[in-house]
Amino acid sequence: MRTRLDEVMALSKYGVPSLTPDDARFDGKRYWRGPVWAIMNLMISEGLMDFGLPQGTALRANTADLIAEHGFAEYFDPRDGAPAGGSTFTWTAAVWLAWASPNTEGA
Repeated sequence: MRTRLDEVMALSKYGVPSLTPDDARFDGKRYWRGPVWAIMNLMISEGLMDFGLPQGTALRANTADLIAEHGFAEYFDPRDGAPAGGSTFTWTAAVWLAWASPNTEGA
């Protein structure tokens, strides 16, 4: 699974998409056909970090960059970070706040 994760993350600048960009059905703007969600990246990152895998730290950094560059959108195109869906989504803001807090170790 780690090998496949590395392959998918190499195709996606901003994290783990809902469908890999190398799938013919991929569409970075169609809900479950390819976008990334900050909340999903958080959960995946936390799991990876719990296992001591470096992809967790990289995913956290990529997601922080995504939010800093493109705002608190509901979801994003994994290739260029273009925001989609709602423009001020609370779960995206919650991810930002959780990772911005200096008193959290992995959250």
